[in-house]
Amino acid sequence: MSKRILVVDDHDVVRQGVLLILRARPNWQVVGEASDGIEAVEKIRQLDPDLVILDISMPRRGGLEVLGDLQKLQTRAGVLVLSMHESKELATQVRRLGAAGYINKTNAGRDLLRALDAIAGGDTFFPSYVQGPPGGTSTPRDKEPGAFRIITEWVTRAGRVAIQTCALALRHHVRHIGRGLPKKIAPIRAVIVP
Repeated sequence: MSKRILVVDDHDVVRQGVLLILRARPNWQVVGEASDGIEAVEKIRQLDPDLVILDISMPRRGGLEVLGDLQKLQTRAGVLVLSMHESKELATQVRRLGAAGYINKTNAGRDLLRALDAIAGGDTFFPSYVQGPPGGTSTPRDKEPGAFRIITEWVTRAGRVAIQTCALALRHHVRHIGRGLPKKIAPIRAVIVP
């Protein structure tokens, strides 16, 4: 599914890093970049992107003001806030202002694509310390994505451990079997028993 993305950050190196990460999705198209909030609102009006990656701390107009402007514009773009600030209050505030996700720049390499996938699919992506919908009341559906992420991470870790354990056990059994092979088949035995 093709997605049109606008990247908004006042630091060129951050924008370039985001562009590198986005290359993992060849069907996604970066339609523009902006380095401040005023330019961001203009480009959102002009380009009508599906997704906006938005920094909070920018010159001329910050991300919070941009989110307020976007509420007035009633844009269809899903907004992912990418911030250097790891703050429950800020993440809650951007959620109330209509952002669909919030990630810390420190975790962008790990979370950016997952967050954009979730937002593109109509879900939200917020840190586990931000709970409930924008209005402050919580529904089971709002808790589901966070719980799903926790379960997925646990299953992934458990799966990795299980695979490593199976590999060690298999290696042990192969060595044991290999030691019992007749000396006549020494080349095979040499491969199996290191």
